[in-house]
Amino acid sequence: MNSTQELNWLTIVNLHAGSKRCERDWPEIKNLLEKAHLKTEVIFTTKAKEAIEITQKRIDEKGFKNIIVVGGDGTMNEVVNGIFRQKRFKTTEITIGLITVGTGNDWGRHYGMHSEYHKMVNSIKNGKTFIQDVGKVNYKHLENKEDRYFVNIAGMGYDALVAKKTNVSKQSGRGGLLVYLVNLIQGLFQYNNTFLTITANVEDPSGYIQPRFVWDFKANMQLTVGGNAYFGSSETEFGGVDIINTPLLKLTDEAGDSLFIWLTMFF
Repeated sequence: MNSTQELNWLTIVNLHAGSKRCERDWPEIKNLLEKAHLKTEVIFTTKAKEAIEITQKRIDEKGFKNIIVVGGDGTMNEVVNGIFRQKRFKTTEITIGLITVGTGNDWGRHYGMHSEYHKMVNSIKNGKTFIQDVGKVNYKHLENKEDRYFVNIAGMGYDALVAKKTNVSKQSGRGGLLVYLVNLIQGLFQYNNTFLTITANVEDPSGYIQPRFVWDFKANMQLTVGGNAYFGSSETEFGGVDIINTPLLKLTDEAGDSLFIWLTMFF
């Protein structure tokens, strides 16, 4: 076993990726990594979100700054979140190499990655890198406020429903393109329409966000529930106007957030 100082790469492998395609192809990938003389510590994930913890701990405790992800977009996302939770290095000091074996592989396709494993390994060995922008989403799960980073896309509404159904299918041992397509079609009949309007003045900056949820609960009746959430400081287009602004007194007419319910009947 090589010492930590000699291990250049931490390799995180999700054998379940791509409907267990990774499990079938791992011997080939392992052989290519060895031929490329990439010194690695290999760790296999066994459950969802485990790659987050593995990445965070190995960076904080052992100082890994180079990580190879063998899996799909989900494994990649977990590793990225582990990187942003670690406290030892700046995130820009850490390098990720991806060997795509997932079902969608959206991230790899977006950047025109090679489809052959030996070319992916060569790209990692040659060290051709770039800085990746990362997004962050704050949300509420049950009663807990949480956050999640993403490097590919963040989906809401129908897209999120299909992703959730697909993840549940994977956890029960059913994955792959066919399962995804089934969930895609089922979601069309299960999803209630959700609309989101964002109006903003980018020069102020100020604006408001208007989410709306629509239920067709009868053939000729539709219920819409929504609200308006304003943002921006005073003296901006949507944030409000100072009525009195003196050293002794300040009074601001602020745009108030609101809720609304519409009941629409069709004749």
